Amino acid sequence: MRVFSLLVLLCLYVMRTSAQEIHAIKPTDTTSCNFSCFLTPSKLHNKGRDNLVVGTSVGLGGGILGGLSYLWYSGYERTPFHLFNDGLEWRGMDKVGHAVTAFHVAEYIGNWYEWAGVSRKKAAWRGALTSFAFQGAIEVLDGFSEEWGFSVADIMSNSTGIGLFVLQEHLWENQPITLKFGFIPSEFRKYRSSLLGENELTGILKDYNGQSYWLSMNIAAITGASKVPSWLNLAVGYGAGGMLGGRSNPAVDNNGVALPNFERYSQFYLSPDLDFTKIKTKNIYLKTLFKALSFYKFPFPAIEVNTLGKIRLNWVQ
Repeated sequence: MRVFSLLVLLCLYVMRTSAQEIHAIKPTDTTSCNFSCFLTPSKLHNKGRDNLVVGTSVGLGGGILGGLSYLWYSGYERTPFHLFNDGLEWRGMDKVGHAVTAFHVAEYIGNWYEWAGVSRKKAAWRGALTSFAFQGAIEVLDGFSEEWGFSVADIMSNSTGIGLFVLQEHLWENQPITLKFGFIPSEFRKYRSSLLGENELTGILKDYNGQSYWLSMNIAAITGASKVPSWLNLAVGYGAGGMLGGRSNPAVDNNGVALPNFERYSQFYLSPDLDFTKIKTKNIYLKTLFKALSFYKFPFPAIEVNTLGKIRLNWVQ
């Protein structure tokens, strides 16, 4: 179900970017001022905006959950509530993905509340609770589906991502450490495209072999080094490969064709990264683009250490 969470995350990001960046435009007439001023974060608590954020969050979340219940879960038998142990599937890639998604949903919703004039710490807690409730509701739906089940591992992963967000807000009222997503198309998708994605777009969401997840740290913000560029990050990443199934690789595909006997492995990366939000520009369109790119790990050379016992340099990762 993380596929749906990622799609929601993209929608939230577009809405958040617009609200944060368009207000930087200096209007030349009253009409544009009305529009840009509405999007400008309030310096004082604005009850109307606060209610709008609550209503939008509840409506958006409820609508998505209702749509999932009708369009997705209706294709599978309903069962009594039950647990599902998927902690070892896909070599943990799905769990790391849950943490990344939960982190950013909390951050984006928190930014909405800041726009309404809620204090930063209160906004962060509201964003965290909203993210936990939304992700948890999906797990509850899973718990009544024969195909899946309520995953304690998913809840723990969600809590880890949200916890990182809340901890940084409590310590620094900033997010010098962020979680990011990366993707390089893998060779494995073609062997089971029905499961790993039938095209490049669905492959981004479904092919765990091509995905990577990163803990990206802003060097200047963490170390206080004034000579380090404010936009330079150091990222530690995790990925996996050789996977044609969740727990193990099948011998044949759905058509009975024999599949290669790939060895499943994990990958650990060290790579430079960019914090696009720290790149200074007065161009509103570039600012919007940089905001949109901040969720994505910029492809840079990376040192890889994997469980196959190999150490190598990837020119793009």
